[in-house]
Parts: sequence; C-alpha cells; structure tokens
Amino acid sequence: MLAAAVSVAALSGTAQAATIVGATVTGPSGTVWTTDANNYYALFLQGSNTTTYVNPGRTIALPVSATGGMMQLLVGEGYRAGETINSDATYNLALRFDGGQTLTGLYTVATNSFLGGNAFTEGSTTYSLTNFFYNRGRADLVQGYTATPGGDPLDYNGSFTVSAVTAAVPETATWAMMLAGFAMIGAGVRSRKNQSVRVTYA
Repeated sequence: MLAAAVSVAALSGTAQAATIVGATVTGPSGTVWTTDANNYYALFLQGSNTTTYVNPGRTIALPVSATGGMMQLLVGEGYRAGETINSDATYNLALRFDGGQTLTGLYTVATNSFLGGNAFTEGSTTYSLTNFFYNRGRADLVQGYTATPGGDPLDYNGSFTVSAVTAAVPETATWAMMLAGFAMIGAGVRSRKNQSVRVTYA
C-alpha cells in the first residue's frame, strides 16, 4: 500500500477547515491527470484510513483541518501504455481549495526531490504544500476514468503533504489583561503631560 500522505498540524487553537475541491498533476510533455470530469486521465485521491477512493466520480471535498489527521494518496492511470518508465522528468501538482486558493509544487523524478511548494492564509491558519511525489509504480490500481484495476498495468502513485498551522489566539482573560495594561500606560502618559516643571533659584 502507498505511504500516508497529507499531515496536518496545529500550533494551538482551532480553525475552520479549508477544503480541497480539485487536484491536477501535469508533466511538461503534455500529460495530465485530474480530478475534473473531462477528457484527461482521472486523478484519484485516497484517505490514509480507508481503502476507498475519495473521488470515484471525480468530485471531491477533502477538509484540511488544523485538528485533522493523515490524508491523501494520489493514483493515476499508467501513461504511456506499454512503457515502464515515467512519461515526464518532472510533475507539477496543483491543489484547488473551496476559497479559490491554489497550492502548487514540483516533483523531480531523477533526484526524487520536491521543489516550490507555496502557502496561503485563511483566517488565522496558514496552509502550505510541504511535500509531493508522483512516480510510476508496479501496481494496477485504476484505469482511465474508473477507480478499479484495468487499462495499463503500471499506474502512477504518490502522495502530498499539506500542513495547516494556526496562529495562537489569546484567551479572553489575556485580552482583558492587555487592555488593562494599555489603559495604565495611557493614564501614565496623561499624568506626565499634566505635571509642570518648576525651577527654583537659590
């Protein structure tokens, strides 16, 4: 089975989950795998705690919460048919979120390296793509538009990691203490302004 993929962590506090609503993997030669319903090969995502693909109909809604756990594996139909090597030297992943944001990153096959992950902030949570890989494997997991074995026997598989870090939000008591402190500082400044300077000559 593929390794688990999306790890989600929080420093503190709770957050409204951003939701992945689409994903696409592309190669410079023109290869495309996507969760969208169109004429390209389908891209399937699978949660780490289930053997069921999340988007058998190429429609997905995957929450990425600061209180969540491990998520997504990527699987795409083998391309080019009959070959055992990758179709491209690099692959680009684009994740689309319900708020219109996009996370992207590049994977290089020869060096097995990830490059160029970006981030966005929604509310008090920052989401970032921190890892992605995509490689031709030795398993027949899906076919062109169906999450069942078939088609080319050597499918592509991989994973990605999205981190969700929530900034610390002060407690109510902390806010009260901060406001009281500001009030005291303001009172001190006003007090100094009201004091007059007296010069005494001997």
